[in-house]
Amino acid sequence: MEHAAPASQKHWIFPIYMRRSSQSGGSAASQGEQTMRTDTRWRAVWLSLAPFLVAIVALAAFPVTASASPGLHTVRVEGAGALMLTEPQTQQYDFGGGGALGYELRFIPYLGVEARFAAFFFPSTPAQPTVDGYGAAYTPTLGLRLHPLPDLELGDLWIQAGGGASITDGAPLPALEVAVGFELELLWWLRAGPFVRYEHVFELSDLPGAASAGFLQMGVSFAFLGEEPVEEEPVEEEAPPPAPPSDRDGDGLYDDADGCPDEAEDADGFEDDDGCPDPDNDADGVLDESDECPLEAEDRDGFEDDNGCPDPDNDQDSILDGADQCPNEAESPNNYRDEDGCPDEAPESEQELQRLSERILFPNDRVRPTRSSRSVLRRVIALLNAHPEIARIRIEAHASTTGSSEYNLELSRRRGERVRDLLVRGGVAVERLEVQAFGDTNPEFTGGSEDDEAQNRRVIFTVLERAETTE
Repeated sequence: MEHAAPASQKHWIFPIYMRRSSQSGGSAASQGEQTMRTDTRWRAVWLSLAPFLVAIVALAAFPVTASASPGLHTVRVEGAGALMLTEPQTQQYDFGGGGALGYELRFIPYLGVEARFAAFFFPSTPAQPTVDGYGAAYTPTLGLRLHPLPDLELGDLWIQAGGGASITDGAPLPALEVAVGFELELLWWLRAGPFVRYEHVFELSDLPGAASAGFLQMGVSFAFLGEEPVEEEPVEEEAPPPAPPSDRDGDGLYDDADGCPDEAEDADGFEDDDGCPDPDNDADGVLDESDECPLEAEDRDGFEDDNGCPDPDNDQDSILDGADQCPNEAESPNNYRDEDGCPDEAPESEQELQRLSERILFPNDRVRPTRSSRSVLRRVIALLNAHPEIARIRIEAHASTTGSSEYNLELSRRRGERVRDLLVRGGVAVERLEVQAFGDTNPEFTGGSEDDEAQNRRVIFTVLERAETTE
């Protein structure tokens, strides 16, 4: 605890052990006391170092990767009142206060490593005043923060323990701290809530009147979150089905419901529930085993009459011959001139641009995309990284009609910026991206149902500029 000593006497704020006046010549008891003080000082040092060692081992055991997910990075600001709990400090200092700044690296959902720096100030009592009128403790620490309920939607219950060095009179002293608190989720990036912390400073001095000090902190913490981790959903294993009843012919119909229990049903989509085989379903004279259309009778028109299929569309490209510009050549369905009935291949740029027609959806009043939209986002990132000729796109962000228009405009802007940041994180240059917010002014579905509103909470992409490419 940094402080100014009274004018009449130099005084240590956090002295560790009371030194007794020794008689001339000493004694075996005083030597034993000195040995006990030395051993205790070393125990205090090792206790303050223990959280550092645990934190280092935790980092080595759980390596952090770029794909780690909820609250990977958290900056925390604390403000608190403080009360001395140990003698003689309770006689020397009144109720004080201070604050702290911390950074947490949360490498798994329920555990993180945190570095903190705290500063607390205590006004001196009238009975034992100091020159400056207060004492101070500056404490950098490193420790672990436990999150026992990482899936709790209301907020975050946490338990913290750490160790470090407290600077109280110009010299660093070993210090330990433990705390518990709860931070209520206010926004997706902001949490706030109460906490209680106990800090103990171990004095290593042998000066007269030396004693360790402990004080209690009670205050409020504010946590500013980074990207939240994404948890993988557990795969549920289905129980094996019970053994089925008897099926002698092995056609999937149990014998008690099988019209032909010793002849297997041919299971071709025609009267398959009677259990009897049907060698010519459409009765066109072409047995099913040779009939390419066993449920449609051959039309006997001189065109491939031996295949058992009617032929209103000779090339079987789903375009009737009367409208087919290439009736004997099948259309290649690729969303490029598919209506002419002729095979063709879309230019590569056209094929890729079609993928940009996919949309990214959002939960109500949220700026993070839905879980089902993440695959869409990955495909768009892959497309833009693979095709630099798509020089610039516009990210068009929309909101549903729920709420005020002013709020929805701001919400859609944040959604567009969120998608832009995710594209940049995926390797897309920010210069290729432009964000435009539409709010609720351009709904795609106007029915007013929840499904309609869910589709209106969207981000879509429009190509603004394509660079020239060499074929």
